[in-house]
Amino acid sequence: MRARPSLGQLTLPLLLLLLLFAHRDLIYYEPPSGVGVEGAEGFLFAPTGTSPYLILSLTLFMLIARWRLIIASLGTPSRRVPAGGLVILSAALSGWGYYVNSPDLQIPALMFWILGAGWLLSGSSGLRLVLLPALFLVFAIVPPAVLINAIIFPLQLLTAQVSSAVLDLVGVRSYVAADLIFVSDHVFHVIETCSGLRSIETLVMAAVVYGEMFHLSRLRMTLLIFAAPVVGFVVNQVRVMSIVVSPYSHFAEVHTIQGIFMLIVGVLAIAGIDHLLGRFLTAPRPRSWAGSGGEMAQRRYPVARLVFLVAVLSLVALTTTVLPRWKQQPMPVKALSSLPADLGDWKTQGLKLDRSFLGSVRPDKWVHREYTRGEEAVQVFVVSDRRLDRNKSLLSAKTKLPGPGWRVVGSSWLELEPGQQRVEVMRARFGGNEVLVYHWYEGMASFSGEVLRASLGLDRSPWRRHERALAVRLSTRVANEPGGEQKARARLDEFAHFVRKHLPASASAPPS
Repeated sequence: MRARPSLGQLTLPLLLLLLLFAHRDLIYYEPPSGVGVEGAEGFLFAPTGTSPYLILSLTLFMLIARWRLIIASLGTPSRRVPAGGLVILSAALSGWGYYVNSPDLQIPALMFWILGAGWLLSGSSGLRLVLLPALFLVFAIVPPAVLINAIIFPLQLLTAQVSSAVLDLVGVRSYVAADLIFVSDHVFHVIETCSGLRSIETLVMAAVVYGEMFHLSRLRMTLLIFAAPVVGFVVNQVRVMSIVVSPYSHFAEVHTIQGIFMLIVGVLAIAGIDHLLGRFLTAPRPRSWAGSGGEMAQRRYPVARLVFLVAVLSLVALTTTVLPRWKQQPMPVKALSSLPADLGDWKTQGLKLDRSFLGSVRPDKWVHREYTRGEEAVQVFVVSDRRLDRNKSLLSAKTKLPGPGWRVVGSSWLELEPGQQRVEVMRARFGGNEVLVYHWYEGMASFSGEVLRASLGLDRSPWRRHERALAVRLSTRVANEPGGEQKARARLDEFAHFVRKHLPASASAPPS
């Protein structure tokens, strides 16, 4: 006669079903690439992209591999207060992610839940068992765009510098100007998908999976994980150099094929490094995630702790079913098109927005014009963002530069009028050309403030800022003559007051 299942045995499958329902938004989660590159190249190399389904599947695989040991350790004494705190934090983050309609917040919520539940049900041994699968979910999290913007452009510049230096070493004459590499009769632009950020992330993830599959020791896996970013950077450099010298580099498919090939080379390099590590490190007894049925049968289910987890997840499930999501309110803000096209005897013409240069900086609206008067010319670049997408930000060094190839050679600050808007004044150079740039933001917090607000999706909530975020750049050529910079400053001073007078943010007001 078969034994009737205990309360704990019945509670466990209910717990898993509730966990799936509470994080159901992940089923439809498709993070945007954000760089204007479609197809396989955008999917594999976009720095703001990720592969949530693959990462969730690998996390599930790791948990299943440990399942018998997790079950066998159920009921081990645990530190219930901090473990329960992680579970409650997960519930709060999950509910908040539902309210602000940001499915990506469900990923850290799931990570905290796995850590908290493993710790609560199985003590320190359970925490150790679920630590790697939970932390692996970090690869599915898209960092706030403001954080990516702070990393990606310096990485593009470094990639261009290193690639040019190595090409010179192997006998290929090249010249680098910021993010441009000039070789022979053509020029190559190191865009965001060529920066190597995604390649580094992919190979670190591959190192973790490799160590898991072959049951490497913690030391060996740690060394492999630290080696993976170096491998990722190197294989990306080889990829960029091969594209630069290839006569077929103007075909996007070639970029993708070369990128996939170099990722395969990177994985093989990780395996080679592990082989070398195996020669110098004493091989410990291989890890095994198999457990015995006897241990499982003898373990008593911690019913009270399981009931607590079921109660918390039930509350999350109820909250995300009954409560409405946040709805956007209209923003009574002037359009950027209200910026006058003519200023006195200055004539104007529209300029194209260089999306390949801007990459992850994806404004909702923009004005890009050149005002001319005789031999004088001023470029006006104004971009705005409604802040509704957590994966977009105008806070980037790219909004300060006229385009690819330009680099800042000096900067200072000024106030247009005492106590008014602070403006960054820069001299930018490209080849023999030099321009003076005025640049400022409006409606933006500090870097850390923007990271915090984007991470929590505060601008999709009642704490939303009602004015648009704006980035403004004014630039004019500095003539190579006595008083050239003073004349350039006078032109930009005139346009700075003209533009600020007509900016949408200066006329914004919260909705009534």
